[in-house]
Amino acid sequence: MTDVYAIVIPPTVVNAVVTAWNAANASLVPLPSGGSNQIHYARNVVTADLSDVNSFVVAGNDGITNVEGDTVILAGSIVSYADEFIRGPYVVGPVTGGIAPLTRPSWFSGTLENGQQMCLVQTGTVYNGTVWNSMQDSETYTVGTDNIRYFPYMVNRVAYLTLGVFDFRAPVLSINSTFHVTRRIPLFMTPTYTTEYACVPDGGYVSWGYNWLIQARAEIDDYLNVEDFSTVSITVINENSRIFPV
Repeated sequence: MTDVYAIVIPPTVVNAVVTAWNAANASLVPLPSGGSNQIHYARNVVTADLSDVNSFVVAGNDGITNVEGDTVILAGSIVSYADEFIRGPYVVGPVTGGIAPLTRPSWFSGTLENGQQMCLVQTGTVYNGTVWNSMQDSETYTVGTDNIRYFPYMVNRVAYLTLGVFDFRAPVLSINSTFHVTRRIPLFMTPTYTTEYACVPDGGYVSWGYNWLIQARAEIDDYLNVEDFSTVSITVINENSRIFPV
């Protein structure tokens, strides 16, 4: 017969150990606190280009029709730097005839510290669950004066390649700070003779832009495999060294 021993640790000892551990490791868990560096929430992303924030069309924004009080992230299409200062988060005002004005939320105004305006998108066909943040080239910036570079850290799409290719749009921070990863999702009866799945910009060149056309391709020795009908996972990652060190 085997003897069984039980070790009983008094609750006071357990509590003391937990308290000491939490105190020693508090710096390892940077939880959001009050002020500008807390996590905010947006209902959806708007990819339609908009030059006038007083003429926002509430319907058809990533599958969502917005209502008064919604927080949205105005991403826009490929735009010039002259239009850049109006990008980022807004609150939808009163809706009249499908049109509403947009105003900045209280947490996104004045001079801000780069990387401290994190926003989680809660709905949408493409951008649901994405996390956006300011990705400036400077440590601080002023809303309404400076160009706003507000981008998602990561966007993931699951797509079915038709004739070996799939076109999609995604925000691209820059040629040096954006990475594209395409992986095949193993499914029954999916062709396996493709040697590489590539994710390349339309025309073979990538610049910055909020709604850049990118192409996922099934390739064999740099040639498009037109007989590949694979399902793939496409991930676009924007890395800003001031926020997410490479």
